[in-house]
Amino acid sequence: MAKKDTGVTRLSNGNWQYRIKKKLPNGTVIDTTCRLDEDGEPFRTKTAAIDARMAKLVEIKSNKQLQVKKSCTFTEVWAYYKKNVAIGQAPSTQDKHDSVWRNHFVDEFGHRDMNSITVSEIDNFLVRKYNTPNAKGQYLSYAYLESFIKLFYLLFGIANRW
Repeated sequence: MAKKDTGVTRLSNGNWQYRIKKKLPNGTVIDTTCRLDEDGEPFRTKTAAIDARMAKLVEIKSNKQLQVKKSCTFTEVWAYYKKNVAIGQAPSTQDKHDSVWRNHFVDEFGHRDMNSITVSEIDNFLVRKYNTPNAKGQYLSYAYLESFIKLFYLLFGIANRW
């Protein structure tokens, strides 16, 4: 029987983190480290980190798949959004969506079919963006990453309605 605290380590500041490295049957490798809970707070106890890791493993095993009615790529949905939906939005909203798309989404998801994306992949993408500094050594804020989630909701919603 595996130990309950496998993959859970203590950080130098006294908080805790967990790591998951798992190969899925489809060949995808999930390798993620998480230092924050769902509310963006650090894991203050070992038990909290263990519980969060277990919940994440259950989610990965269930391998929830996001499905849209029609097979299409993120780039096709983005083009439809720009042509038909963005017209009615405020210019600042359009600028923010353009920036997030151009700087973060297009390289990672632009060529991908929307039906091939799993919840775990989106979670890993967000965690990686949050924990990796940019070229200037700065980290993306939690609030900024919330705009990524909003853009995912927007694109999947448009794909389902389209």
